[in-house]
Amino acid sequence: MVSYIRKKHGEAFNAEPDASTLTSSLITPQKELYRRNHDDIIYQPASTSSKPEVETDWKLSFLVDRDVAEHLDWKQWKSDTSFSPRSAQAEDHDAIIASSKSVRISIAELHQSMKEKRVVAAMECAGNRRADMSERGPRKAEGLQWQSATIGNALWAGASVRDFLLQQGIPDAYEHIRDKENLPPTVRSLENDSAPWSRNTYLHFLSSQPCSESQSPTGHVYGSSVPLCTALHPNQDLLLAWGVDGQRLDSTHGYPLRAALPGHVAARWTKWLSMLRISFYEDDSPPMTLDYKLLEPPKGASEEERRQWIDSMMGEGKDEKKREAEVAKAKPLMRLGVGSGVSEPQEDDKIEVNDKGEMAAEGYAVGTEGSPVSLVELLLVRDPGSSNLDAMEDLRRAANEQPASAWTRLELDESNSRKVLPKHKGSSEDDIAIADAKEAKFSWSWTLWRAQVPVPAEARGSGEKYALVMRGTTSAGVRQELQSPWNIRGFRERSWPVVTGLTFQ
Repeated sequence: MVSYIRKKHGEAFNAEPDASTLTSSLITPQKELYRRNHDDIIYQPASTSSKPEVETDWKLSFLVDRDVAEHLDWKQWKSDTSFSPRSAQAEDHDAIIASSKSVRISIAELHQSMKEKRVVAAMECAGNRRADMSERGPRKAEGLQWQSATIGNALWAGASVRDFLLQQGIPDAYEHIRDKENLPPTVRSLENDSAPWSRNTYLHFLSSQPCSESQSPTGHVYGSSVPLCTALHPNQDLLLAWGVDGQRLDSTHGYPLRAALPGHVAARWTKWLSMLRISFYEDDSPPMTLDYKLLEPPKGASEEERRQWIDSMMGEGKDEKKREAEVAKAKPLMRLGVGSGVSEPQEDDKIEVNDKGEMAAEGYAVGTEGSPVSLVELLLVRDPGSSNLDAMEDLRRAANEQPASAWTRLELDESNSRKVLPKHKGSSEDDIAIADAKEAKFSWSWTLWRAQVPVPAEARGSGEKYALVMRGTTSAGVRQELQSPWNIRGFRERSWPVVTGLTFQ
């Protein structure tokens, strides 16, 4: 585990596993899951008992904003508490919450009242592969320079968010859909198949972790939100998670309760969950309003205009008011899209070619909207040695110009995982059993891949450098984007991975 920042208790505050070992197991052990925190980790008393006291003492609050209950006529959630309409207009959340009806549930009661649901899902940081974007971009992106390992694939266990909401008397936004079992968890489905009232109403996931970035006199806690149509979708598989990989969550990963939101950026997977709130407003905690946003140079701008825009937005000479205005206009990230990473080989490796004239490569691929990556393609191209954004795009475009027959193609499914895993030290047959046991029609899991890629005869022993280019395509036919736009915060790097400087013996 590569630690970037350590805080009190000596625990790794922000850390990622070594990329070369990331794909050693289909299911990432909890201790190997990357760590990302904005503020101090919340520790609970250690306990070896089967039902620690914290699971009785920790309360999850659930409330429906008064104006939501009244406007949607949810009689069960209407409140008799006095309330000023001006508070709602001013988005005075403290006043809204104080006047809204709520219930409190212990973790132990949640266990007793809700059937445990298990979901295999990849969790990925918005800044995964930021170092790639920094190295190839016009300027170093802001933030921790994550490599390609701020992602993990785990077996999450907890209560279904959809089932919990229905149990609390929230109407089913998909009651009119007959074939719920086959309803795809796509953005199109959310926008077209849900009841209209659920599309501009939001479910907030609020932490007990105070937010040091807050400028509010009453403070903020870390929070996130998703549209209620997402939370209620029959196949979105959102969880109030209390376990991972057959264990309780540890403190660094949100014990005793966190949100697990498959298909969504990990910044929305709120840890140390203490409140669920239904509101007409999106969450306004500082990470959502100030941080997780794409700040890109204007499309169609000239090089000089791009440079001026970047200078005005970052660094010592930045225009604070302009940046604030740009941040205010941007929407926080919700989903990342098709992504992938190469764990082997690594940059500047000297590679031994086998007797068939092939090199070994391996990595991961993650899909989108419940559709896994089912095709991985790899190709070697000559590497001129430059490492800027244009050079990387040139390598990708050079690969893209090659016919499909030139690429090494891997069609991926569970049988491919069976072939891959035994080749890795430390992999477990349990990993395969967990993957096979997942009966859902839609998948949030990553797929591991391993390939033998033909090496051009002229490359062997020549000392000439080559680059390995990779791309993935989902079972729904969505291909990974060739080049993600550079942005100030280095978020959402989904470009085809390129491993440069390879030579062959």
